[in-house]
Amino acid sequence: MYIVYVTLMNANIAIALFLLAVFIFKGIFSESARNFVPAFTITGAVAVATGMHMAFTAPMPGSWNIAMGEPSILIGVLLLGTAWSISKSYSFAPLGVYGFGAGLVAMVVGYQVINLGLGSNPVPTGIVMLVAGFPGVLSLPAAFFAKSNPGISRMIQWLAIILLVVAAGMLAYTSLNGYIGHLDSFSEFKPIYAR
Repeated sequence: MYIVYVTLMNANIAIALFLLAVFIFKGIFSESARNFVPAFTITGAVAVATGMHMAFTAPMPGSWNIAMGEPSILIGVLLLGTAWSISKSYSFAPLGVYGFGAGLVAMVVGYQVINLGLGSNPVPTGIVMLVAGFPGVLSLPAAFFAKSNPGISRMIQWLAIILLVVAAGMLAYTSLNGYIGHLDSFSEFKPIYAR
């Protein structure tokens, strides 16, 4: 039996995606944007820490360490960069480039999870990664049109908001079911030092 923290990763990313949806909904240039700095910093730090640990120590079997760890690092860094950009009033355009790349990676990983039949539920897992990655891909055109054509940018943002809420809901559902299952299956677990 191996112990992993995928439920924590999923819960954290679900919270982060929902926060991103609210942030975009309220307006990325609104006066309330600074209120999101602590939340993005916290979720970003958890995503980077858990993703780095998973990517470098490989606690899971097979390619799951890549599929879960590396996208977690990417979104974590993006969240930290967003918090930094808000706090310093920097442009979001460079983050749009990073978001595009991170979203593309999440979508490729989601496709491969389905294609390779990874895990016990590859289709829902792959779909949530595809849905979560697409708003990242949309961040580049949204940032590009933010000043030159705000109407197009806002339409792209609305699509991203919808996808972020859907992905957050799917991940929250997965995470909560994971907690229920893990608490049951690990109820008799004893660490090595207690055996």
